Amino acid sequence: MIQLMIVQHTSLAALALFFISILVVASSTRAAHSLKNCLQFCGTGKSAKRVPYPFGFGGDCPIRLNCTHGGDIQIGGFQVQNITANGVLINLEAECNRPVEQMKSLFSKHYALAWQNSLLLRNCSKPLDGCFISRSSLKAQLNLSSCGSGSDNLTCYSREDLGIDVLSYENVSKTQCKFVYSSLAIGPVSPVVSLQLQRAELEWWLDGDCNSSKGCDKNAECKQVRLGDGKVGFRCSCNDSFVGDGFAAGEGCRRGKSTRRSLPLLGFIILFRFFFFCFFQL
Repeated sequence: MIQLMIVQHTSLAALALFFISILVVASSTRAAHSLKNCLQFCGTGKSAKRVPYPFGFGGDCPIRLNCTHGGDIQIGGFQVQNITANGVLINLEAECNRPVEQMKSLFSKHYALAWQNSLLLRNCSKPLDGCFISRSSLKAQLNLSSCGSGSDNLTCYSREDLGIDVLSYENVSKTQCKFVYSSLAIGPVSPVVSLQLQRAELEWWLDGDCNSSKGCDKNAECKQVRLGDGKVGFRCSCNDSFVGDGFAAGEGCRRGKSTRRSLPLLGFIILFRFFFFCFFQL
């Protein structure tokens, strides 16, 4: 009888311990989701698009995006083409009368235009150091629409590497140009140069730096983003042989095959044609 009671008590204790462990795990999981409280899907069903942490659609997301009724992802009012650990690629379709002021939405607390972009500007009141392009050349090569007689010349605005990863809105507004026609997004130089017309790339970051921040997963690399005026931010990316968003507050990193792919050779061909027309068509 005494032996039976001991067995029963032992079984009850084990059962209670099991339920307590479930409650602890569930509680910690709810706390993590409560901490983020950040929806990461845009759209419904099979067509839903997922964005990686720290991006999301909601008030508690570190970097907020917009999800349209049609299921498109937007940032600063511009459609997002792709989000990676290195940047955000947006559509900047050719538009003749897009005011420079409209670009202000692309400069936020946690993102800004990358310095490698080359903006195509119109109606500039002073010459810039960038190249001067005939719109007719771009139209012939890339099938872009005209802005009307006498207004087809574009001015490039680009900045040399000054040890700062981003442009500021003041960099763009001080060009004394009225309109932003489009942009050329210039990607990394390895293995080849990639250039995409009617695209712009944004740098993104979270507050802090790699020395003091503990925001990255233990299997992630911390990249410091130089913001100017001595300020920095950081972002995380998983090491080779790991996949995930790289952030401790996100899904972190888990073992898996990396999906990093080399950039297409087409980018180099377009880049060559662009510079050819920039310097030899006038």
